[in-house]
Amino acid sequence: MRRRLQYWRAIDHHGIPVTQPSPIDLVATLRHSASVGLDRYWECRNGMTVLAHPVAVTNEPVMILDRVRTSNYPSAGDANGNRHPIPLRQGDTLLEPTYAMFLSDGIIAILTGGDGPHAQRLAEYLREKFHVNWSLEPILRDNLDEVLAELRITEVEFSIPAERIDRDLVGGDLFAALDAGRQLANDGTVRIGMSVGQKGDQNFKQRMSNRYHEVIDRLRQSAGLGEFNTARVRGQRRGNPQAIDLIQDRLVHTVDVEDDRWFDPDSSVQYASEVLTSEVDSGEFAANRIVSSNAGSVLQFNSERRHEQATD
Repeated sequence: MRRRLQYWRAIDHHGIPVTQPSPIDLVATLRHSASVGLDRYWECRNGMTVLAHPVAVTNEPVMILDRVRTSNYPSAGDANGNRHPIPLRQGDTLLEPTYAMFLSDGIIAILTGGDGPHAQRLAEYLREKFHVNWSLEPILRDNLDEVLAELRITEVEFSIPAERIDRDLVGGDLFAALDAGRQLANDGTVRIGMSVGQKGDQNFKQRMSNRYHEVIDRLRQSAGLGEFNTARVRGQRRGNPQAIDLIQDRLVHTVDVEDDRWFDPDSSVQYASEVLTSEVDSGEFAANRIVSSNAGSVLQFNSERRHEQATD
């Protein structure tokens, strides 16, 4: 089974990377909040309820953010394929996790399977519960901005599982096109492609290229790109054909995990932490695994579940 690991950077409202508070202090505050019984649930602006947990290892700055489902459960099935409700006890919920390892220099490695909360939900949780003015932006490979800026785009192609299409992840015209495809795809994959074509003069083709640039720029700066199976761009750069895979040009890695350990409630947290540690130590940000603490200080923690002005 495969899961996706993506690197993000914490930034302030000016777009400048942030390094404070210390990741260790963030997770230590969460651990303290859990130990004294503070409410760690948060009702997000998009209606999702999330719950954060610290990992058991004291000096390992890993946080688990669960999507808490209290309704719309999938069905279970017997050996003959007959459906029946999932046997949950009174008061039980479904928890769908995302794992975040905090590195130095504001870098965060996020491991998710697609059903857990996305990066912008983690950013919202940190802002609202820890009172830190953070946003998250995806970390891109070197020189991608330069290549795209020089590219006269002639064709774009996207595919995404229907259940991952979300206005909060991908807005504007691209969401409208994908959402229309979702009505036909049911639980399948939606694929859309657009091209300039052969007709029209150079001004028309340049306008179309500019329009595609707007769509791509918006998608790259959203949290939604990591949910796509494919996102490809083709065009001309300096007179030569150029093809760009936007998924591969982000710092996104596909990770093979063991099904039995990933879904085992007793070992999944430890296993996910091991996977994160192994992948980070062998990747681009191995040196950022060493993080420091401000003397183990405990930060202010908001025990409210919802901001008064939050809307769905």
